[in-house]
Amino acid sequence: MGCVRRLKRSMSMALNATLPLTASSTTVCVQGIAPQKKALMVSDLLGVTDETVWNFGQAVRQLAVDNGLRNLSFLRLWDLLAYPGNFQSKDYYLEHAANIRFELKERYGDPKFEADMANTSTSDMQTTHKKYLEFLKQDLAFNERHIALSPEDRAANIANTAKEMMGRWKAFSAALAAVPTQYVRLSIHDSGGKDKLSMAVIPQQEKGALGATPWHSAVVIEADGAMRTVQRYKVDQEAYQLVYRGGRPYCFLAKTEGAGDSDKTFEELYPSGLTVRDRKAVSA
Repeated sequence: MGCVRRLKRSMSMALNATLPLTASSTTVCVQGIAPQKKALMVSDLLGVTDETVWNFGQAVRQLAVDNGLRNLSFLRLWDLLAYPGNFQSKDYYLEHAANIRFELKERYGDPKFEADMANTSTSDMQTTHKKYLEFLKQDLAFNERHIALSPEDRAANIANTAKEMMGRWKAFSAALAAVPTQYVRLSIHDSGGKDKLSMAVIPQQEKGALGATPWHSAVVIEADGAMRTVQRYKVDQEAYQLVYRGGRPYCFLAKTEGAGDSDKTFEELYPSGLTVRDRKAVSA
């Protein structure tokens, strides 16, 4: 969740920088910073419960409130579908979540695309599909039904799941394109720039890099305050320490002299920099 907190703060800054450049009737649509909307779209394929998606979405919204991110607003999937009902109610949400997924595919699904994905995919779609195949090995690693399969069947399940996710992704894109409001679609995923504009929410050390997707990575802060996103298992435990905030894992911080001092606190500055405070000096 600490990663999400930083993403929200940085995205608020990005929106502040973007909005004055657009017409007053134009919306900045950020793909990938609507976690509950997209999570609901594929959660059942990954074995994630609708209640988990609800709880996550509510926690993300609370982070935006806690950090005063007034330029951020949240859309749920049924907002795109104009689906009626009281989705502010958790009970109503849980009762109708499956219907929303069904409605998305029924209204905006593309059977021709799903039947011949290899020949009907754009370069952006092919890139997305490649990433799905790569990360589904991790996403399904603790799925009981998946791990009970033979190695051959697990490989087939990953391929089939990626294909179904692509079909839903295509339907989601069509639903977004049907929105009458003018908007600029930003994305944390690689793209050719035709349908969406790619951006790095967390600035990366490598020029032009977008970094790993937030739900597959942790934020690493170097000794000079530079940030980057890294897959959790790739973090060098000897060189970085796990920092907690609010009782939750927050980020990995480069180990330096005094970094392990319990009297010192560290707070990142977006887009780069680090504030170090000494509790003993403050209280003296």
